[in-house]
Amino acid sequence: MSGDHDGSAPSVRLVVGALIRGGRVLLVRRAPARRFYADMWDLFGGHVEAGESAEDALRREGREELGVDIESFELLGTDWDPVEQVGFAVFSVLSWSGEPVNAAPDEHTEIGWFSADALPPSAALDHVRELLARAMLAGAEGSPDSGAARADG
Repeated sequence: MSGDHDGSAPSVRLVVGALIRGGRVLLVRRAPARRFYADMWDLFGGHVEAGESAEDALRREGREELGVDIESFELLGTDWDPVEQVGFAVFSVLSWSGEPVNAAPDEHTEIGWFSADALPPSAALDHVRELLARAMLAGAEGSPDSGAARADG
């Protein structure tokens, strides 16, 4: 895609995922050498590869970047990234197996759990803050145990 976005529904070329537990979301700090959003906090995710669905890309990125197996998720919405000039899908990860770790240290310098009132300033998060806040609220209401991933299915 090149040029200005015309406002129609974006063709999804990126996926990002929000692992939420106990009302907190897991963010990754992008490495300083990254081409886009360098040294900023962001959701995990990446490009959808040729022949891959957005859902399969989400599962693959979860394994590659965080070492987790994503079990259930829901699409929160789609949007247009004006920096990378691509459409992206935002998913809330409802359940996963494994404890998240920084499995991609060449891509991220650190990972951390953040509450809605402590989300760091980051241009990478600007387009998803409202979706993220709603998902975090739903996660807090649906999961009283802040130490474990929800087991919804």
